[in-house]
Amino acid sequence: MCRLLNEAIPKKRQAILVLYPDFESSTPVLLQGLQRRGIATVLVLSPAADRSIVPAGVRVCREGSWRYV
Repeated sequence: MCRLLNEAIPKKRQAILVLYPDFESSTPVLLQGLQRRGIATVLVLSPAADRSIVPAGVRVCREGSWRYV
């Protein structure tokens, strides 16, 4: 049943990253690597996180928001 559902759902080149802590030294390198490969990236951050450190082209989703659910 799961295999049939998996084949029926259209695939996207997308990565959703939920990090703990919200941002660490290797995060920018990871995000740049995903962008170079053409993979759309969504970064899930806690409500208290600083969004100014997120590079351009990366979508942000707040943990606990409706979009996150």
